[in-house]
Amino acid sequence: MTVSLTAQLAMPNAAHLFDQVCLNAPWALRMAEAGSRAGQRVVICAAGPSLADLADQLPDADEVWACNSALPYLLGRGVRVTHGITIDHGEGMLADHEFGGGHDVAYYLASGVFPGLVQRLAGCGRTLTFFHSWIGTPAPAGWAHADPAMDFEQFCYRRLYKPSVCLGRGLNTGVRAVGLAVAMGFDEILVVGNDCAARPDAPPMPDPRDPAWVDWLGELVLYADGRTARCYGDDGPIAEAVFEGRRWHTRPDMLVSAVHLLELMQESPGRIRLLGDGLPQVFLREGPAILAELPALAADGQVLNFALHEALAR
Repeated sequence: MTVSLTAQLAMPNAAHLFDQVCLNAPWALRMAEAGSRAGQRVVICAAGPSLADLADQLPDADEVWACNSALPYLLGRGVRVTHGITIDHGEGMLADHEFGGGHDVAYYLASGVFPGLVQRLAGCGRTLTFFHSWIGTPAPAGWAHADPAMDFEQFCYRRLYKPSVCLGRGLNTGVRAVGLAVAMGFDEILVVGNDCAARPDAPPMPDPRDPAWVDWLGELVLYADGRTARCYGDDGPIAEAVFEGRRWHTRPDMLVSAVHLLELMQESPGRIRLLGDGLPQVFLREGPAILAELPALAADGQVLNFALHEALAR
């Protein structure tokens, strides 16, 4: 059986993304530079459940990046972190379980993040390095450029910021962080906690119309710090599948991110290594054919088209 789903990618502060890019520009004194980390190793810690299993045994590296809530989680366990990194645009990044504590590390920030976060971190004296994370900002009515290949968002980045890199792969900070590390030239990129799924072997998924649905979401652990799917509300689409005898639960945006992570690995052979276990690792073991069974991201802006094939329902 094949189930088709069309979903709208909803981003916090979506109506103000262009304004945020403009407001952050004066703070962007440092920009991520392509090729600037050649010969170095980075460990990228996403906030997925498997991070909890590996947090105390991270490999040595020149830089250790913590994505979103992985930052306070790791620092709370006494783990060395050199940089926090986020692409998230909403003011939720000011929460204590995200970057609201202004933790004493350096930061890599997408140019479209919530301006209040930039001001909070700058006020704490933190070193901020910016990069661009493509978000699909629509052009104003009547806008046109002499170069038809130049879209409005790229034009803004070039007009407002010093040269840097622009990332487009992945729908979460973890995968875009991998793209940034590739662009910056790290020779070795070790990825932890980018599970693209809940912790495996949760109870079977009930029908979303069942009264048990909300309680079940509370058992679906999505983050190393123990937060569950309840933090997204109770109406988001979730897929369930059994791979290698284990039950996995994920969301469409996570599946797209998993595909993009595998594509980055294919394009940078030998540079990216996944530690621990998550859906991307399962798909690697399944072999290249699995990519044809996974969702694809549409090219027309924010609309995502998914096909959840038999591989995800067996």
